[in-house]
Amino acid sequence: MPLFTNFVSRLTGPVGGGRPARSEDVMNTRKALKRLGYYNGETDLEYTDANLDSSIRSFQRERGLREDGLLLPDGETEREINRSLTAGTEAPVPPVLLGSMKVNLSDDVGSGRSSRARDVRQVQRALGALGALPPAQAYEAGGTIDRRTEEGIRKFQRDNDLREDGFLRPGGETEDTINNRIAALLRAQVSESDDGEDGGESPGDDGEGSDNPPIPEPKPEPPTPPVPEPKPEPPAPPKPPPKPKPPEDKPKNDCSELEMALNNAQSILENAQAALDRQQTKADQLSGQIGAYEQEIADIDATLDKEKKDKNKAKSIGALTGMGVGAFLGAFKGGAPGAVVGGGLGLGVGPKAGDFIEEIGDAIDSDSETNTTLAFRKQALIKKIGELNEKLSEVTQIIESELQPKVDEAQNLVDQAQAALEDCEQQNEE
Repeated sequence: MPLFTNFVSRLTGPVGGGRPARSEDVMNTRKALKRLGYYNGETDLEYTDANLDSSIRSFQRERGLREDGLLLPDGETEREINRSLTAGTEAPVPPVLLGSMKVNLSDDVGSGRSSRARDVRQVQRALGALGALPPAQAYEAGGTIDRRTEEGIRKFQRDNDLREDGFLRPGGETEDTINNRIAALLRAQVSESDDGEDGGESPGDDGEGSDNPPIPEPKPEPPTPPVPEPKPEPPAPPKPPPKPKPPEDKPKNDCSELEMALNNAQSILENAQAALDRQQTKADQLSGQIGAYEQEIADIDATLDKEKKDKNKAKSIGALTGMGVGAFLGAFKGGAPGAVVGGGLGLGVGPKAGDFIEEIGDAIDSDSETNTTLAFRKQALIKKIGELNEKLSEVTQIIESELQPKVDEAQNLVDQAQAALEDCEQQNEE
């Protein structure tokens, strides 16, 4: 009898289909589907995931149910699982079939191996006879390596203390062990059949001294008159040769699981890329803000530099003005010698005049709000740039150490799934 009977009766709510579910219901669902050969993951996980949803859909698809990946209390999927778990023991394989189940591989069989259809069918039927595959899976024998066939190979290897690698080689230990187990099962069934046919004396035989009267011998019947031989019939015309049968179509590989794996990988890639894009947008915004603040600081520096140049220019103008005036007055009073003396005096008085002009400019600037706030604004901008640079460094670290590796890993999964699907479809076209 199945190991998990009345499993569905313990469901208290929906399981799968993206709906929240109780942990006990989820674990019971995993155990039941694993017992039926539709799930090969861990059974103690308390939450739903893509692997469990895929297993539910596979069960629904093969049982002709609505394929929505969802179990509802007392729903059709729940009832079918319960019926399958309590269906009872399968009938043994007849000896005439066991005799034809010897595995004789022409190449490796297993995930990622050559796995020719004829070899895969031999392995599936043999594993079904030995109880390592569900009977429905074994006798349908599609000739393709799927998840349940690989799990059946691993189960047989595990149960027989072999190396659990999930594939068979021609003449390898797994193939030899399968053939030995088939032969032992055949001998056991033939022996039981022979024992059932042996019998003793019939209970109705009478021996010497029996109280029953002897049965009289029947009287001989009169001879039957000879029957005349029939006339030979004319020979029948020769039959036309049978028409050649059309070549059987090569069984196609089931690529649906590879398509599902590709869709899952693409979904993972899209989510990882979206997370990366969000952080990259944030980094771009921070960089733009820093650039704007740096430009504003450059404008402040330009303004301050211009004011400094204007002050120096005022000093130069004062010096030249003083020297010119002194030279003019000296020349007017004392000729050329007076001009030299007056120019020298003017050169000495000129800077004082420039300082006086600068003091006038400072007095005018001190009344301007812009002049008094530029330095404070520059310091505030420098502080903000420092804070933004720290945030930008954190975002960049997240992008480089977490998000970008996830995107690269997801892209690798998509490439592998795409290559496997294209290979499967190409084999079907051949």
